[in-house]
Amino acid sequence: MRKYLFFNLLILLLAGSTANVNAQSAAGLDSLDDALHNTIALYREKVRDNSFLFHGREYTGWDNRIEGHAYFLIDEWQEGSLHYKGQLYQHVPIRYDIAAEELVVKHYAGVFKIRLYKEKISHFSLSGHLFINLEAADAAAVSAAAAGVSTTADTATGAAVAATTVLNDAKGSPMLSGFYDLLSGGNTQLLVKRRKSVKESIDNNQLHREFIQKNLYFIEKDGQYHPVKSKGSALKVLADQKKEIRQYLKKNKIKFRQNPELALLSMVEYYNQATEQP
Repeated sequence: MRKYLFFNLLILLLAGSTANVNAQSAAGLDSLDDALHNTIALYREKVRDNSFLFHGREYTGWDNRIEGHAYFLIDEWQEGSLHYKGQLYQHVPIRYDIAAEELVVKHYAGVFKIRLYKEKISHFSLSGHLFINLEAADAAAVSAAAAGVSTTADTATGAAVAATTVLNDAKGSPMLSGFYDLLSGGNTQLLVKRRKSVKESIDNNQLHREFIQKNLYFIEKDGQYHPVKSKGSALKVLADQKKEIRQYLKKNKIKFRQNPELALLSMVEYYNQATEQP
């Protein structure tokens, strides 16, 4: 309602000013331009100040003497979308700090960076990757909500149903909370937990630090998350299509050792196609 009143005020201002344009001098036209500019600037300021997107804490980043960077893919702003506090934001400049597991956005004034409240982020998309928050919501519900599929999610906001228990893997071990990259979102899902840590070493009496990335893979099948570290452990989860998957990998010359992520993705996608109900 406040936005509509604001726009009505803007229209009246422009209409009243336009009616007197013919009687104004060049200086008067300049005044009109200034008034319009100030009105638009005021509107932007009000909208931005009230946006949930800028509710967070200041992000200070890492020591720039550490070799490499802490971010997903590249050390640059990337355009993405995110579901934050029950609202979808699109075309947002984002950086995903994997090391600190923080999603970072630019403050609208460009003065500083903001790290959003992680527990309020249901999911976000970046460079063609969909990251879901297993701490905030059920993976299947978030995946469906992000794809626009009707689920048990809150239909008013699109937010997925929050998990009420600690999530364990198929072996009963607690899984790391936070963001998982959903590589395959079919009936059987492939997720990866992307992590970075700082490795320290001494070289010529000098402390050397660098970012090291590690990926943890999980296959979600029948509601259980199975950690997979090898082709054998993945085939064990997909046992009813084991022979066919082996033949598929061999035919397409896909080798787990050369590219584990591609191999796992190929295995899960083949499995979903082979077991899909007609």
